Amino acid sequence: MKNERFKRICHFVAGVIFLLNAFKMFEQKKFALCIALFLTGILFVLISSSLDWLEKTIGNSAKLAFLLESIALGAVSFIYIEHGNKKLTTIFILASLIYFLLFIYFLYFKKRKKKRHHKKHHHHKSSSANTDNIKTEE
Repeated sequence: MKNERFKRICHFVAGVIFLLNAFKMFEQKKFALCIALFLTGILFVLISSSLDWLEKTIGNSAKLAFLLESIALGAVSFIYIEHGNKKLTTIFILASLIYFLLFIYFLYFKKRKKKRHHKKHHHHKSSSANTDNIKTEE
């Protein structure tokens, strides 16, 4: 349950980041970027709100969403490289890296943890060993 809540929060945060950058691009009168970032932000907010339904219908959609968020955050970092803003470029590259690492984690390491849970085999003592310990009534 905590894992699903964490995924929702991550997708929601990515959506809000894209929406904030869309409004910033709108202020700078870069309407094509504004529309692209706005639609990307809405997409990720919708993914966070309907994650259970997406998981049931599509499957592991959260993993794909982390990859898409990583790619989109990397693309936004290139926008800020073009503007010459080194701080925001660094922040978006780090965010892109974090979302890519989350994608890798949920893709590979989460599966392996599930496979490691094997039932423990209990070895039973032989019946002759059990009969030695039984007290007989005389």
